[in-house]
Amino acid sequence: MDQTLHYPNIFNRNSTSALNIEPAISAPGDFHPYILTNETQDVQSLSHGKRYKSKETSEADRSKIRALANTGMSCRNISNLLHLTERQVQYVLTQSVTPKKNRWGRKYAMSGDKAQELVNWVLSDSSHREAKFSEIPTTTPYLNLVNVGEKAIRSALKRNGYERRVAKKKVISTSDNHKTTRLNFVRWGLTWYRERLYNQSFSDEMWASGGVNSRSFVMVLVEGDKEDVVRGQ
Repeated sequence: MDQTLHYPNIFNRNSTSALNIEPAISAPGDFHPYILTNETQDVQSLSHGKRYKSKETSEADRSKIRALANTGMSCRNISNLLHLTERQVQYVLTQSVTPKKNRWGRKYAMSGDKAQELVNWVLSDSSHREAKFSEIPTTTPYLNLVNVGEKAIRSALKRNGYERRVAKKKVISTSDNHKTTRLNFVRWGLTWYRERLYNQSFSDEMWASGGVNSRSFVMVLVEGDKEDVVRGQ
């Protein structure tokens, strides 16, 4: 008996049975590696399916992974639930919540604690908000800022949200009460002796603080907690 197997041309485009090929001789236990059927083709397509690239984990995904891990869920179940790979879940759990990046460039002349002490001094009194940067080292000897320059002080305050701005100009009051008071003062001054005029010290608060003829600056909170300014006033 002729046991030769006859294989049709499976590469023939005109053949209608190219995907449904049966052996010429079928016997129990026979295996024909070159004969494909629709069933075997479906099995191969499932076992050797296309592999897709895993998506990148977002901040929301990482938060969900940590929250589910805290409940005791395994990495495999988390990956199936969030449609991520198990390696991605393991990597997220081994990393810190907020990874700290090293800062490049020069270090600040004033540390964070020293800058916070400077901010507390600015808020301790309303008059401190009008101090010049160049005068702060001499007016605050307990802060030990003698060797700190003006730019370093400005930078430290700016990191905490404080900057110097032009203060609102104080306008001259034109109310009837103030007009009457000024007029009475002038009439009283006409009765003074010349020695009294020479020894009189001028103490008008408008001229002492700059007034309308000059610009004055004040420290204001540009970014941060607005309640700090209220507590400092």
